[in-house]
Amino acid sequence: MSGNWSIINSFETIQSDQIFSKIEANNDNVYVGSSGYFLQFMRNFPLLHYKRNGANWEYQNSIYGSGPNMIDDYFGATIASSNNLLVVGARTE
Repeated sequence: MSGNWSIINSFETIQSDQIFSKIEANNDNVYVGSSGYFLQFMRNFPLLHYKRNGANWEYQNSIYGSGPNMIDDYFGATIASSNNLLVVGARTE
């Protein structure tokens, strides 16, 4: 073992200015959350959901918090899962 990492399988996030920095894998599901963005306008943060289909990861949908629109809610800045339960943090929602 050389101690080097190599990517065997990967997926791309949707194109946006979000900084996706959190990931939670649970069985055939992956959830990708954000803790910031580049542009300077406020928004609700998306939590991206991907599902494994064979050897590929397919985008399913974006999940948003239920707070007021167009605020920096940081939905998805923390993510945890166990079995079929997903817990998503939103520190300002």
